[in-house]
Amino acid sequence: GGPAELVTDGEHGFVCEPTPEALADALRKVMKSRDLAERMGEQAYARGAQFTWPDTVKALLGVH
Repeated sequence: GGPAELVTDGEHGFVCEPTPEALADALRKVMKSRDLAERMGEQAYARGAQFTWPDTVKALLGVH
């Protein structure tokens, strides 16, 4: 999947338009709030830990 399928906007990261302005706005939000950066970092780490190679292979092969 692509980033928009893996990231919940505002929770694990930001999903934005692929423009320099939109990316700058998203980065600005994180830079302005240490709490936001820490919370999103922790949530992104926890989300990433849910993905494993065995589960990925099963999903790609359609095995349940």
